[in-house]
Amino acid sequence: MLSAAMSSVSGVLLYLFLSLYQHSASATTRYLPTDASSLSSSLLSHWLSLPSPISSTIQQLPEPPSSLKKLPSSAMTSEEEMLQKLTSWRKPPSSETLPSSAMTSEEEVWKKLTSRRNPSSSKTLPSSAMTSEDGVTSSRKPSTVGTKALRKDMRRLSRLLPGVYSNSEQYQQEAEVGREMVPNQQKHMLLRSSYRPVSLRFMPRAFAVLVQDYSGDSLFPFRQRVHTFTPDPSHRAIRMKVWDFATHTAAKRATRNLRLMAKLRRKDLLSRGSCDMFWRRLDRASFVGITGEECLGYVRGEQVRIRVSMTLTKEVLQTREAWYRTRDGKKLVHTDGPYNLVKTKSFLGGRKQKKQRAGKVSRKALRERLVLNELPSLPSPPSPRRMETVPPTLPPTLPPTLAVTTAPRHNSLQTRSSHHSRKASAQKAKPLPRTGDKEKSMEINKDFEWLLPDYKAIASALKSGRLVYYSVELSACSTPQQLKAKRLSFGDFVDTFEISSGSRRRDPETIRFWQTKFVEGDEGMEAMRREIIIQSNGRVDVRLHRQHVGTNKLVWDQTVQCRLFDYNTGMGGVKMTSRPQESEQEMRTFGRFRSSLRRGRRQVRMIVDFSQCQGRLRGTTTVLGSTVRAYDFINSGKAVEISQLIPDRDPAFHTLLTGQFLDNGEVVFITSLKPRPGTEAKTYRPLLHRPSTFRCALSGSDVTNSNAPWGVRLFYTT
Repeated sequence: MLSAAMSSVSGVLLYLFLSLYQHSASATTRYLPTDASSLSSSLLSHWLSLPSPISSTIQQLPEPPSSLKKLPSSAMTSEEEMLQKLTSWRKPPSSETLPSSAMTSEEEVWKKLTSRRNPSSSKTLPSSAMTSEDGVTSSRKPSTVGTKALRKDMRRLSRLLPGVYSNSEQYQQEAEVGREMVPNQQKHMLLRSSYRPVSLRFMPRAFAVLVQDYSGDSLFPFRQRVHTFTPDPSHRAIRMKVWDFATHTAAKRATRNLRLMAKLRRKDLLSRGSCDMFWRRLDRASFVGITGEECLGYVRGEQVRIRVSMTLTKEVLQTREAWYRTRDGKKLVHTDGPYNLVKTKSFLGGRKQKKQRAGKVSRKALRERLVLNELPSLPSPPSPRRMETVPPTLPPTLPPTLAVTTAPRHNSLQTRSSHHSRKASAQKAKPLPRTGDKEKSMEINKDFEWLLPDYKAIASALKSGRLVYYSVELSACSTPQQLKAKRLSFGDFVDTFEISSGSRRRDPETIRFWQTKFVEGDEGMEAMRREIIIQSNGRVDVRLHRQHVGTNKLVWDQTVQCRLFDYNTGMGGVKMTSRPQESEQEMRTFGRFRSSLRRGRRQVRMIVDFSQCQGRLRGTTTVLGSTVRAYDFINSGKAVEISQLIPDRDPAFHTLLTGQFLDNGEVVFITSLKPRPGTEAKTYRPLLHRPSTFRCALSGSDVTNSNAPWGVRLFYTT
């Protein structure tokens, strides 16, 4: 009786267990691997092998589902296959797979990286550790080991990546090699990339950078994007997502002030999820990233697979990009080797950077002097107009005790306490350095005062009649592939110059001046003209022109791109200077002008603004400046005539400028365009150089014809 009762109770319990198992079998097999399903099947067979009282009770129960009743042996998956499924990339369709011949080195490296992990550590990465794209983990409990390790790697990456990168050394080496070694289609362009850390409000846990790419020495980026980094335990890597600005207005507002990046909303950025890049750490200070197999695009109607790989170290960011045709795996677009972007500046965030001593330049700065494509980060010195009244600003590396100021002394109306506090602060000041260091610092300060840092300072100095000097170092510029000029360093003072504004509103203003030198060539005397054009955006074009004097046969004509010298960075191929202590006096009457010329004691500078004269040109505003030379007194000394030959931008032309200063204050200029003999004229015709007549007047003079505007100013230096 007792054994029969126990058998019936056991049968009831087994019935309840199998009923619950049958209800949840289909839901459980979706989350368990095949090993777990086989384990359930073996457990059921164990229950069926029990003695007959229980087995007879089981036979009366409903049959288990077919998925548990018959499990084929092929469904058994080993541990290695399960790990491969967890760690491998998502495979594309069979029609888009690349053949084995199209396997690139980046894919082999990535396969090695995915197979280096320890299988024991991969067991602790369940699917619940998935991270969403906005950097916030899901509600399921993530893997402790994988997420912590990835976040630690992401912190290292955030300290290593920010900075400014440039491939100037690579560009210079390819220019020296020539076109014969590397085809033009596979050459690397001059590229500069800036990675600045930013914060995004809709992705609080992600590390984000603003990436700006510049071509050549341009100050305006041709591409602006946002890169966000979040840990992705499913791929055991750091996922980098590329965001483009949805509108031009959002990009303009956010990039002008990086604090406004935090106010961007999700709809202000656009992203392609299929072209995400996955980063992994190789060692303590190096990372490697590569795009997935699903990054597809179209070129001329054909579907292509885009493969981008990047390798980051402390000093170099190496990028490689290639486009493969999905139909046969053929390379369509690629470069000859990767872009080797060397870090020239680091953005350390809250850390303090080490200050350099005055007069010393780091090795990275010396390397970047080859090609100047670096943006100035420190404020520029005061303009030359305020140089006499404002104390000169010293570089941040100089000690404050060496600052030489021209501020007026305090009067006697100051209180006694202020004098006492000033005396006490002077006693607490650090002692002066040694005499040699002081003289060196004072010399640096003097050079700093002479420097004209930007376009506005140069234009202001020239228009005010000051004498401006220039020094050009072509080895610090972006030279063409086959530079024929052997003399790369030269200089002079600006004698004759032109200031022109473009015909369109977007065209930059330019300052053009030149020098001519005669040398002995293979076929006789040759004229070598060096023309320098400074644009308002900071770019400088140096045109080197050489031709025979007798036949006007062109020997060579090349252009070199440079930038203005920056005192703070120590970089720049064109240095413009002027004496800050010079005092210019303006002559407003014809009598004073004639008296200065007759005595022969002063050098007179002439500034002509053709926009303020009758017969002014349409479309452009041109200012001409020159030294009054080769003058004649005509009409019994009642007029002064000058003439000058101005070279045109087109080597086939030159302009003859003739001017007459009359005793009533009027000035008449006649310009005539003349072609050079033996040269072929081009279609280029500057508006200024068309044959025309201009009627101007001296500023401040009492002219007989009151309708004549003032457009001529005369200066001399005391």
